[in-house]
Amino acid sequence: SITGVAAKGSLIGAYVQAYEVVNGSLVAIGSPSLTDSDGNYTITNLASTTNPVVIKVLVNSSTTMRDETGIPDSDGKFPLATSPPAAGTEMRTALQSLTSSQEAHITPYTEMAIAAAASAGSISSTSIVAGQDQVMQLIGLNPFTTKPITNSNDNNSLSQKRMMLYLGAIANKAKNTSCTGDSSGVSCVLESLRNNAKVTVDSSGNYVPTNAAALKTLVTDGFTGLSIPNGSPMASLDLTSEKNKVSTITSSDPTKSAQTATLDSFLNVMRTGFNTAITLASKYTGTNGVKDNYHTMVTEVTKDGLGAVGRVITNCYFNSSQLLLCGQSTNSHHWDNESFNVAGAGDRKSTRLNSSHANIS
Repeated sequence: SITGVAAKGSLIGAYVQAYEVVNGSLVAIGSPSLTDSDGNYTITNLASTTNPVVIKVLVNSSTTMRDETGIPDSDGKFPLATSPPAAGTEMRTALQSLTSSQEAHITPYTEMAIAAAASAGSISSTSIVAGQDQVMQLIGLNPFTTKPITNSNDNNSLSQKRMMLYLGAIANKAKNTSCTGDSSGVSCVLESLRNNAKVTVDSSGNYVPTNAAALKTLVTDGFTGLSIPNGSPMASLDLTSEKNKVSTITSSDPTKSAQTATLDSFLNVMRTGFNTAITLASKYTGTNGVKDNYHTMVTEVTKDGLGAVGRVITNCYFNSSQLLLCGQSTNSHHWDNESFNVAGAGDRKSTRLNSSHANIS
């Protein structure tokens, strides 16, 4: 199965369909789905495939949308937006392959990534990774794995809060955009994202943006007049600081982008598991003794997991054959002098990885 959240704010009652990319064409697979009241979707009856899978969300005449710039209700949910996107508005996300139950969120930033991938000639595993890297350069977050906030009462990570702020910037941009046939402005802003996300592929195989400055401006313009009210999970963020983190995209090397994506996905799994455990623990209503034991178990397992992450960061790097090498050597290397993104720590972090002798396949 494929699960995820479809959000600009969360889209309620929107159609979701998965497509396998076969020889450049999209072939519908699985059972279509409707998003629920939080924007969640689940697509079932899927067979494994090594081909990329594209997931589309399509707004219909009954779809409503939550406004992530508003104050959440007491149940933690954002209020409904005054105007939903026009029927026919579409956003996409993708998986490089489908070999197990996987998660793929759908937002304007995943649409930007897929638009970049498609503009290179075709949607492939390589172009998807490059499109992802373009977004990560722009806002410092992995658009495919960073889950939009559906309930402000949950233990939401800093990455989720930052993602919701950048979605809020898109929402604010849309509200101030005159858009024929769409009073929400969302479809026109999405079209601008698509047009400005286009890339070309140079002689070295790198994906080069054609409108990097315009893309940065589109996002930063959304911060003009943006106000996040007290009570919002994003209220603790500094808007000026977050606006200044929006960067001008440079070229993406697919090989290095894949390395970044692999480690980022690993860290995201660890982070999501930890936050889910904390949320469940906070809601647990058992007797004090049982509850304390549950908290202790979560803490111990999390400590082991974080220790493993630390060892990977300290002792591993990708060699010239693209094997992840780990060990205890004191020789220090950069990942080919490239910084990678730890997308839950809140900022881009450049980390040195030590050379070693044991490879992990």
